[in-house]
Amino acid sequence: MKKINLLSALFLCTILASCASENTSSSSSYSSSSTISSSSSSSSSTISSSSFVVSSVSSSSTISSSSTSSSSISNSSTSSSSISSSSSSSISSSTSVPSYEGNILSLNSKNFNSVDALVLNNITPNTQYESEFTFAKNGSYLSSKRITEIEKIEVLVYGTYDNLKMYASENADEEKLITATKEEKTSENEAQNNVLYTYSFDTPTDVFYLTNPSTYNVQVFTIDIYYKGQINDAEPEPVEKDITISRALEIGNALSSSRGTTETTYIINGVVTNISGKEVTITQDDSSIIAYVPTPVENLYIGYSVALEGKIQNYYGKIEIVEFTLLDYLAATYNVDLQEFENGIVNVSKSSDINYGEEITLTAVPNEGYKVLSLFIDNERQNLDENNSISLIMTHNISVKAEFISNDVVIEETVTLKYVFADYPAGTQYATETHKLDENTSISTEKAHFTSELRLYNSSTNDSVATIHSAKPIKSIYFNAGYSASELSVYGSTDGETFELISALVTTSAYKVLSLENIEESSYTYIKLDVTGSKQVRIKDFSIVVAK
Repeated sequence: MKKINLLSALFLCTILASCASENTSSSSSYSSSSTISSSSSSSSSTISSSSFVVSSVSSSSTISSSSTSSSSISNSSTSSSSISSSSSSSISSSTSVPSYEGNILSLNSKNFNSVDALVLNNITPNTQYESEFTFAKNGSYLSSKRITEIEKIEVLVYGTYDNLKMYASENADEEKLITATKEEKTSENEAQNNVLYTYSFDTPTDVFYLTNPSTYNVQVFTIDIYYKGQINDAEPEPVEKDITISRALEIGNALSSSRGTTETTYIINGVVTNISGKEVTITQDDSSIIAYVPTPVENLYIGYSVALEGKIQNYYGKIEIVEFTLLDYLAATYNVDLQEFENGIVNVSKSSDINYGEEITLTAVPNEGYKVLSLFIDNERQNLDENNSISLIMTHNISVKAEFISNDVVIEETVTLKYVFADYPAGTQYATETHKLDENTSISTEKAHFTSELRLYNSSTNDSVATIHSAKPIKSIYFNAGYSASELSVYGSTDGETFELISALVTTSAYKVLSLENIEESSYTYIKLDVTGSKQVRIKDFSIVVAK
């Protein structure tokens, strides 16, 4: 009987063990506290924390991050979804999280600084804890203007201090401040509490600014950006194009002084204030630049407001705009300034609103008992015809004065000889040479440059001198000069050997006529020119008055 009972007991145990085995292998139910390990092999979606993820989410799976479980399923069990992460994660059958039908841009310590749609300022890796990155104190920020229709941003940070601020704007606009909801998250591997900040935007935004204005660094684990729009391409960097002349000079001075030239073109605007040979001076406010004009350009005239597009060049220290195109211009009109006269008047065919290239006629008319001694235009004596008239083409504003004397005064007839350097073959720079201008006049140069202008230098290597020789004594002399030196010293001589200082003429960057009148008493036939100052003087032309 005992044996029969023992056999019966063994049989019953076998049946019970079989039933228990069937219940254990069933896959129809899990405890709500069970956890799927990170080594689970069957999965329909995977989120990796080692690189940023842009995912489009529409799923009924529930993902609960940073949670722990009280029991676990063995590594051989299977799951309908898995999470590959350095942190512990669980899928709970009893807790339901609504799905997000949109895109999520996920950032972590490995990828936060590799997303070009984001702008980072003073955000760095945490060298001590590799799973974190640092928002530095006193104003570090993360921002973007390229992610559209952002609905919320979640930031998981170390500790519980509320140091970050979020704005739905490009900067810290307090009217656009977003208040976060806080949820404390306990880390499985660390004793302290972390906080998940959720910034929800009432209206989807295309711009955000997340900053740390506090005096403490903030350590961040992850940032998730939820958006329903797209990530736009970066806008091209603005190209500096339309610049001031002052800025053009800065660009030019940064170039090599040996004809360094920009690859790109720039647009400058200004007024033409001077024309000298192939160089046109463009002025804006207190700054001027030279436009190099190898061939004449129509509508690039004195007084005209112009817009030029060209390259900037540093020509041995001189800043120029070269290879340019005249984009636009505003024509100027010119006036004749008639100064007060004694014992006569000057009639002019047109005195105001004169267009460039328009011809006018000036006529000196003496009072009864008087005659014309001289007529000056811009301080330069003019040769008048038998009617005491002169015609000229207007290219700029002019100033006119005249001198009248009594008929009882006997005066010597004179002639004004004008010499324009651009009309003669160019010489060699820094050479010692003589140029014959006509039967009366020649000019000798030492270390100067006889070219489209007479260029006189003053430096340690080239100290220029030019000497004008006239067959007839010079009664008056006029120089159309300018550029960068402070003075042009003028000396006179009757024999070409012994010279005496006549005057030191003050020069400016703008060309103007410098005159020495009524020097006939000294009977100078030689005039020597020397530069005072550290740079140079350029003379476009000069005139001498001699006996006829």
